[in-house]
Amino acid sequence: FPSSFTENEETITKVSAFICLLLSGLACCLGCCFHHSIQVGAACVEVACDTMFEMPSLLLLPVAKAFFKGVLSLVLIVGFIELYSSSGVSNGSDGLPPHWTHSRDQYIQLILYMLMSFWIVCFVNALYQFVIAYAVAEYYYTPYDHDGEKDVGCCAIWDGLYFGLLLHGGSLAFGSLLIAIFMVLQKLIEFAEKQNKDTVNNPVITCVLCLFGCCINCCKETVEFVNKTAYIDIAVTSNSFCAAAKNALVMITELGGAMAILNGATFIFTIFGVVLIMLGSAAFTYFVSSQGVFVQQNSEFDISMPMAPTVVAGILGALVGMAFMHVFDMTSDTLLYCYGYDLHNNKNTASAPQALKELVHGSKDDN
Repeated sequence: FPSSFTENEETITKVSAFICLLLSGLACCLGCCFHHSIQVGAACVEVACDTMFEMPSLLLLPVAKAFFKGVLSLVLIVGFIELYSSSGVSNGSDGLPPHWTHSRDQYIQLILYMLMSFWIVCFVNALYQFVIAYAVAEYYYTPYDHDGEKDVGCCAIWDGLYFGLLLHGGSLAFGSLLIAIFMVLQKLIEFAEKQNKDTVNNPVITCVLCLFGCCINCCKETVEFVNKTAYIDIAVTSNSFCAAAKNALVMITELGGAMAILNGATFIFTIFGVVLIMLGSAAFTYFVSSQGVFVQQNSEFDISMPMAPTVVAGILGALVGMAFMHVFDMTSDTLLYCYGYDLHNNKNTASAPQALKELVHGSKDDN
């Protein structure tokens, strides 16, 4: 190790190396056991990457979404603080330090405000997913030219935004409302757990609230998964939300094997992508902060612990990586759904990439 390494840094490096060794051994074993599935899944991953590179504007969506949601969340949080602080303050006559006191009507107002806030944020997420699905579906249904390429227009994202807001805004809002209701229920359970802990601290109540919280979280994740597939169906068929959700359940049942393989491949690709971006960001930050003016003791930019900014850079890199990998995940799911929808309705599949055909028919043969 370099002489500049401290004992803690050496220990962290050794532990990280050991973990990487174990993960590499596990990856080799999985690669040998699922060679064919990984090969087909990797081909589908390549198709999804080709789709994204054919429409580079897709890569701008996470940036626009992060900026818009950041501003929107800030406005909603400020509004919640204003509403919360509009109540009276106790004078300490109840034996407790001065605190905000809320009436029943004010609690109802707070809950409704939370519901509306979560609804708005979930609607932005739904519109984001719909725009990606619409653009990818337009790519899928574009026929191949004589060079075996697809010539996709440059306005697919704007078309998706237009149709999502003006034609399918109600369907997206309905699906978003379901998620918002579960989010409010989660916050109410968290509030009840805090009240129980601060007052009676009853273990039975804690267990019951924990059970309710797990059930609500499970239902929320299930609805989120169905909603994502329903938004893809809306982008492809222009169905209403209820019809799209029904079709989504049918397609999930029919394409179960293919979806499992593809989701496994995209999950691995997403993990490696996020880890690569995280490690790249952390390594670059550590390299920069360990030389030059950052290591000079008399410099105003001196960094005595380069590991601190390295960890922060790694976390930020992971968050950025996950945002971009979500586009990749949505792209691969949309491509598979489009092909499954064509098969289910006996439509022409000439525009489908060959890797998707091998994935679907290969999974059916295995079953």
